[in-house]
Amino acid sequence: MRSAGEEERFTSVEAAHAEMILDVPSDAYQKATGKEWDHVEEYDHETGSNEQWW
Repeated sequence: MRSAGEEERFTSVEAAHAEMILDVPSDAYQKATGKEWDHVEEYDHETGSNEQWW
């Protein structure tokens, strides 16, 4: 979970909440297995590197 200071960088409360759901898969995996989720997304959501889908 992010601290309040980290959420200040977002332009809206909605964007901060949307960002938080990106951690759901890794958090669920860690809770279920007790292991870190070692996964790297093919495309970075912050850079928009998947231009075809933007």
